[in-house]
Parts: sequence; C-alpha cells; structure tokens
Amino acid sequence: CHQFYKEFNETFENDYRDSDSDIEALEKTTENSLKCPITGLLLENPVISSACRHTYSRNAVLEYIKNKTHGQVLCPVAACDTPLNQSMLSIDESALTYLKGRQQSMTQDMNLIELQSTGHAE
Repeated sequence: CHQFYKEFNETFENDYRDSDSDIEALEKTTENSLKCPITGLLLENPVISSACRHTYSRNAVLEYIKNKTHGQVLCPVAACDTPLNQSMLSIDESALTYLKGRQQSMTQDMNLIELQSTGHAE
C-alpha cells in the first residue's frame, strides 16, 4: 500500500509540475501575442488587419503605413507578406477586452498589496 501511495504521489507531482509549465507557456504565448509587432510593447488601442488577422497598436501601425514611401506597404510581422493599408484596419475587440480585463486584474492585485501592507486601501 505504501509503495502505491508513493508512486501515485510522484506521478501526481510530475503531472502537476507539467501542468504548471504548460500554464506558464500559455501565459508567455498570450503575453507575446499582446505585444505590438512594430513597437515590441504591450498593445495600445489594438487594431487588427482584415487581410492577415495580425494585431498592432493603432498609432504605431498608422505611423508605419504613413512612413512607407516606396512600394506597397506589407504587414510588419516577420514572414507575412500580406499587403496592408488603413482601410483594412478595425478595432480588435478580442485583444481590447483581454487587455481591459488584464488591467482590472492588475489594479485589483495592486489594491490587495496596498491593503496588506498598510491595512487599508485607497
């Protein structure tokens, strides 16, 4: 019985550890997908291309399109050769919703930290 329990615990701990690394990988993937391919920073006012479905920070992509002086403007994402123009862009509701939720979560976390350190929240 003891050997069974020991083996079960080892298996469970390994599965749990794998699960944690899967979650960390997913979080890293999500975090990377929330970065603007032009600025490398967290998306601001995310817009999506109707042609290739890549998302950019609105001001960054508009500046990118405006500053392209020679030839056709292509998506700035590596290995994506899809043409890009302002009429193809629309608000990325999915990214916007996720970013708002993320911001609310961070605000709640900061309030909790403040409450724990001072005994009261502002």
